[in-house]
Amino acid sequence: MTELTLGSLFDGIGGFPLAAVRNGIRPLWASEIERALLIRRLTPLECERLQGFPDGWTEIPGASDSARYRALGNSVAVPCVEFIMKSLKEVNALGL
Repeated sequence: MTELTLGSLFDGIGGFPLAAVRNGIRPLWASEIERALLIRRLTPLECERLQGFPDGWTEIPGASDSARYRALGNSVAVPCVEFIMKSLKEVNALGL
């Protein structure tokens, strides 16, 4: 069995215990760290909602998720535009 040291558990730059996993050793706390460090990709539906679009706005026949992400990334968030336009209207009404 490989001897575990603090240095052998990490990849040298403070990352996940890659060395231990490479040697077939999986510390009990590794799954907890994995769970805490997981970052998942937002779904196109979640991106639509964040941008203020209705559900399924970019869901057109034949469009891949990548195409949907690209379309949403090239758009302007509807709530932001609404806020800016409302603010401009209020300032205009004050005659400033």
